[in-house]
This record gives sequence, C-alpha cells and structure tokens, in this order.
Amino acid sequence: MPSFSRRGTGKGGDAKAPDAASKKRISFEAYYQSVYGSRWPALKRALLLPTAKVAMWNRFTRLPQESVVEGLTELPSELLRLYTTGSTVPATPASEEDAPAATPSPPPQQELLEQPPRDDFGTPAYYLLDEASTMIVEQLQVDGFHRVLDLCAAPGGKSIAIAQFLSPQGEIHSNEPNKERAQRLKRNLHEHIPQNSCIFHVTQRDATTWHNPEAFDRVLVDAPCSSERHVMHQPGGVADWDLRVTHELAKTQGALLLRALEAVKVGGIVVYSTCSISPELLLLVVEYALERTRCHIERRKTELRLGEATKLGWIVLPDKCPGHEGSGPMYCSSFLKVASQRPLSESDSDSSSEDEDE
Repeated sequence: MPSFSRRGTGKGGDAKAPDAASKKRISFEAYYQSVYGSRWPALKRALLLPTAKVAMWNRFTRLPQESVVEGLTELPSELLRLYTTGSTVPATPASEEDAPAATPSPPPQQELLEQPPRDDFGTPAYYLLDEASTMIVEQLQVDGFHRVLDLCAAPGGKSIAIAQFLSPQGEIHSNEPNKERAQRLKRNLHEHIPQNSCIFHVTQRDATTWHNPEAFDRVLVDAPCSSERHVMHQPGGVADWDLRVTHELAKTQGALLLRALEAVKVGGIVVYSTCSISPELLLLVVEYALERTRCHIERRKTELRLGEATKLGWIVLPDKCPGHEGSGPMYCSSFLKVASQRPLSESDSDSSSEDEDE
C-alpha cells in the first residue's frame, strides 16, 4: 500500500505523496477480498448490477413540472428535486373517517428517458445521473452568488447540479483537460443552462498544476479514479486491472485536492469525491493533502442520506443502500478553509523563541 513519511509538522510538514511499493502483482479479486473480507461477495454482486440513475429536475426548463414528472416518484432530497420510476404510495389514513370515499388510481408509471422532453428553447426537463452524485453537490452548500470551481467536471452532471443553485450573478468554472471530454462538457452545459441564467466558463487546464489562490467560494474535486464498477462491466477489465494504476491515480488525487484547498477562499468549502471503492487509498489521499497543505483546514462533518461513515469521510456502496440498489459507489469528504496559513506548531514556536534569544 502507499505510505506517508511524516517528517516535519510546520506549514504542511514534509509528507511524501502516496507511492506504490514494489510488490508481486495481485489480482482484482484477491485485492478486494482482502479489503472487504466476508462482505466482498455481496458487494461484488451489487456492483455487477446496472447503475441506477435518477432524474434531476432542471429548473431552467420552461416545461410544466407537474406534467413532466407525472408517474414518477419524487425522492427525498435536501435541496435538489430528484425523481425515479414508479408512483408515490398514498399515505395510510389515520382512521376510516379520514379515508376518501374512493381512492383514485395512481398515474401510470413512467420511464426515465435518456432523451428527456425539451421546452421550445431546447432546454431539457431533467438530467440523468447517479443519486449519490447529487448528494455530493448538496454538500457544497452553494448559494446564488457564489463563485464555484468544478475541477474535474466532465461530462457535466455535477456542474449542471451546481447551476441549479446559482443566480444570474453566480459563476461556475468547469474544468476538463481532455479535449473530447471538454467538448462534451461544454455541449451539456449549453444545453441545460440557458444564456443569462448564470455565468459559466469551461476551461481545459491540467488541474494538478492549477494556481488561482483563494478565488472561489466553493470547490468540487470529483477526482478521476480506478472506477472499479466500470472495470467490472468492461470485457477483460478485471483481468487487465493493475493495483499500480490505482496507486498512480491516488497520487493524482492528492495533487488535485491540494490545488483545491489553495483555490478556495477563507471560509469556503471544498468537497472531494471519487467513485473508487478502495477505502485505504482514499484515506491516504485525504491524510496526504491535510498534512501537506500550507492552509489551515478543518474537516467538516460529512453525512449523506445513503451509505456509511469512514474514518475521514463517507462512502456510498450499493450493497448497503436498501431501496436504492444500483447507487454508488461514491466516496465524499468535506473541508472548511479557516485561514490561508496553518497556525504555528509548538515546535515552530519553540524554534522562533530560540532564534529571538540568540
């Protein structure tokens, strides 16, 4: 496993990035069996199920919401309007007197459409994405006038979700270094966010070298990862899987999280998320960034509607989401920037005192 060297403590210390040890290659099955133990067979079966998507209502459409979502079930959500297939079950009356004379038949069930209905201006009524992704965006606590950075934004679902909270004066900067993915990102944003609804920019920069300190109120790092669920659904994916690639991606994630902590303003929030199922590597990424950053960062309590707590965050795994089978995987950890510089440690204070005495 990758490890950290914890030499030094002042202003970020001298921690080393996660580094893959020289080991005999381990198979996908053996590795995750060792990580999850007796839980792995159930988790593996859940990961092999199709990914479940929900419809996130797009507030920018001019279509009447009631008619579009008729026959869909609204999901409990803190901020966004989410729908899935099926019809709402009417509440049980408290007594016979409260019961209606005749219970109306529920509307026919409607399927979520890969190509949702559009209004006269071509704006889709909703966007399909994993329910866990919407919970990640809600952790940002975006308000209408915020300036938000989505550091790894393609294909654009989370950026579209962020835009739901922004006023015409709010801004979202969506970044994607890959040319083809950036084009898809731009197309999705233009389709779902009408002109003058909010300000959005698409950039194509290497986010590991991003330098724009304290420029954003909120930063989302939906980091590229080993994407085990995708691997399991690809022909030959499991056979080609290599733990060393996962370790290299962990290094990239650590660099991305560091850049995000620098880019957010004091008092701002950073949310780090990834669809990896390797909790040990996720823990190391967070530990690395918190130790290496020069900023004063506090970890915020993270608790989503689905999933379970981890040591430094929260993870949604599909075997532990009753009623939401097919959701995830998704890991999330959230941070508050308290100050531009972390406070001096005791060792730094002692050194300063000695210098003054001399």
